[in-house]
Amino acid sequence: MRNGAVALGPIDDDLTRLVRDELRTLDVIDVQGEANSPIAAELMIVCDILTQVPERPRMGPPAGRMVYTAPQQSGPIPSERRLDLLVADVIRMATHEILIGSGFWNEAGVDSLLDVLRPAIVTRGVGTTVFAQYTNNRFAERLRSSTADLEATGQFGIEWYGGPANSLMHAKFVVADRNRGYLGTANLTSLGFSHHIEVGVELTGSQAKDLAAFLDELRKKGLFRDDPDESHQI
Repeated sequence: MRNGAVALGPIDDDLTRLVRDELRTLDVIDVQGEANSPIAAELMIVCDILTQVPERPRMGPPAGRMVYTAPQQSGPIPSERRLDLLVADVIRMATHEILIGSGFWNEAGVDSLLDVLRPAIVTRGVGTTVFAQYTNNRFAERLRSSTADLEATGQFGIEWYGGPANSLMHAKFVVADRNRGYLGTANLTSLGFSHHIEVGVELTGSQAKDLAAFLDELRKKGLFRDDPDESHQI
């Protein structure tokens, strides 16, 4: 122990000087570099104990909360776990961009979304893009007619999936400002919000950013089109 302390003496680099100064501050060695044996022994015991402490597991990124839909017969879902309320809150808190995706729609579901989308688009000027699956004219016209006034603002648009035959725009999501979002099993319909068994998750900031970037790439590759009549899959 004594020899080890003295061995610090002739070495003259920043790390050695720092260690030597700390050891002197703790009275482990004196000004000549001689070890204070009792204190040094205590320090070695502490170090030995610390080496036997198991390493704490590394924490991963924060997990988003889970949200759900279930039929009324199953009993109420707490508000903080309701899928429809998370979707509405993500839209309500957006400040500059909203990205929405669903494979299917119905009039009641669109009306529910418009309750929070209209203030976002008309009042706050939040640019909104809906990614939709072209299924048939009935679904296309229902979605388009319900949002025609919003398209006129220049802050709202629908992009229709035009991928290969038998490929669906099957993802269901809402992303706000690329830093918050929802992703889940539920189509954004009244049934998805209140009747079916559905499961979703609140996206973390990095997940929301990643999903938005994925959509950017799909758009660059021409998989979404402005006109549903041009998105017919071959």
